[in-house]
Amino acid sequence: MKKIIIVAVAMLMAAFSASAQIGLEANAGLNVADLKVKEGGQIDSRIGFHAGLRANLDLSSVFNGFYANAGAILSLKGAKEGVKYNPTYLEIPIHGGLQVELGDLGLFVEAGPYLGFGLFGNAEVSDIKHNFFSEDTFKRFDLGVGGRAGVSIIEKYMVYVGYDLGLVNISQGERIKMHNTNLYFGVGYKF
Repeated sequence: MKKIIIVAVAMLMAAFSASAQIGLEANAGLNVADLKVKEGGQIDSRIGFHAGLRANLDLSSVFNGFYANAGAILSLKGAKEGVKYNPTYLEIPIHGGLQVELGDLGLFVEAGPYLGFGLFGNAEVSDIKHNFFSEDTFKRFDLGVGGRAGVSIIEKYMVYVGYDLGLVNISQGERIKMHNTNLYFGVGYKF
């Protein structure tokens, strides 16, 4: 699996570097994350943040307004319900999108998979902190689908809303199935 991920990222980077229509985008914003429990509903949401960079590849030569992007996003997720879960992930979204220009404004929508790698975090109970990513709590790897939509202003600034749905059971427990979910809002700047 790791080899497939490395090859996919290398191919995407090669495709980006082969084109002169590449742009960078810095973005940051607010996460409203939670953990969806398969047979027990959802645990209360937790407010977090996200910040990172995306490389955008203009594919208008294929279809007018079409683009692809990939990024590296630091994202604080988690949930709270007696226990505060505070995992931080490095996420790699790989999206395809469409942008429609309306004068100085552009409306965009994009979707695709994401890979998540747990970097660090804790589970806090009564001021006692435990490692979030351990052999008996949660897995470090996450994989899901996501999308975002928004408005770009003067081709430089952007405001967006998005949602990610984790497809991998991140719980180490045999009977509990938990998945990350994340509603996010943000702003960005295109270089």
